[in-house]
Amino acid sequence: MTTLRFDELKTEPTPFEEIQATYQRLGAALDEAQSAAACVTVVREWDDFLRQLETWGSLAYVRFSQDTGNASYKKDRDEYDELSPKMTELKLGFVRQLLASEHRAGIEVELGSYAFQRWECEVLTYDPAIESHKIRESKLRSEYEELLGSAEIEFRGTQYNLSTLGKFSEDADRDTRHESSVARWNWFSDNGEQLDRIFDDLVKVRAEMATALGFDSYTELAYRSLTRTDYGPEDVARYREAVREHVVPVATEIRRQQADRLGVDRLMFWDQAVFDPKGNPAPQGGHDDLVRAAQTMFDSMGHGLGEFFRLMNDSRLMDLEERKGKAV
Repeated sequence: MTTLRFDELKTEPTPFEEIQATYQRLGAALDEAQSAAACVTVVREWDDFLRQLETWGSLAYVRFSQDTGNASYKKDRDEYDELSPKMTELKLGFVRQLLASEHRAGIEVELGSYAFQRWECEVLTYDPAIESHKIRESKLRSEYEELLGSAEIEFRGTQYNLSTLGKFSEDADRDTRHESSVARWNWFSDNGEQLDRIFDDLVKVRAEMATALGFDSYTELAYRSLTRTDYGPEDVARYREAVREHVVPVATEIRRQQADRLGVDRLMFWDQAVFDPKGNPAPQGGHDDLVRAAQTMFDSMGHGLGEFFRLMNDSRLMDLEERKGKAV
């Protein structure tokens, strides 16, 4: 059997006129459907079409995250982000047809009520009035990801990015942990003005979207956007309280024991990743050695894990190597 590799996957941007025409055809077919079964057939065709569009978007996002400095990948992501609100508008127009369908009860029997609960959430989260806001939000998120991916931090004569610098947080030497932490947060301080501006702009654009859609705050819009149908802010508040009551005391005791093992009077945040005075176990060997060792481990575990890991590896579906420009 031929294995399809991730780096061989190709998708071409779908012209908006073609997307629009497809939605017009699907919408007309849904209107003409004389039964729930006929409606479900249209919905399944729509689902296939959505998968095509979402594959295009997913590849654009993943490849940008693999190399945030690649101008071609950035262009592909920007093109998708620019078109995404218009595609959302077309999608939700079709969803509203489904929600208002005279065959809704029969469609629910086939597809389940949860699909309709999700769609009811989704139609509340977009309106053409926020198209420019959605594009702005996507660009800000892309800018943040690109900024973090571009980090170059000098530490003891060598350049690291935010990911590769992290290995020193598990070093046995406390001074090394502290100095690497200082180097890391100095980078954030040096880029603080840009980071603060991105954060501030995100807060503003999201608050404006919430207001335009009739929500009291972005929190309400966020719950809808995440299609939270079975719990809300009150449930999360109870969860936080349970964490405070039951988890925090246990975590505090674990940290006290950790400080004792490390022989420090006061556990600092640069100590938190280390649980043994000799330092944490370090990987032995390079990328290929570790992948082979992982394959051996999964093979020995059985239950199909070895076959699955081999498929992931052979298909190049794991991007494990650290490099400049890779998203954090």
